[in-house]
Amino acid sequence: MAWFDKLLHHHTGHLSPTGRALLLAAAAGLCFSMLNALLRALTQNVHPFEAQFLRYSACMVVLLPMVLKN
Repeated sequence: MAWFDKLLHHHTGHLSPTGRALLLAAAAGLCFSMLNALLRALTQNVHPFEAQFLRYSACMVVLLPMVLKN
């Protein structure tokens, strides 16, 4: 994740910490909205249990490196 920190600081280094936090919160909200829209479209074509399995599997893939790092 060091490369991400460098990239983030390169583009947002001129902002105050509060401005950076607001920007990251807005980006997180956008990601959650896209996830919601994707899962809503997915549940129309897939059984709800399969959709939930895919949702939790994707979350595990994203969170597992952070858990294993600590």
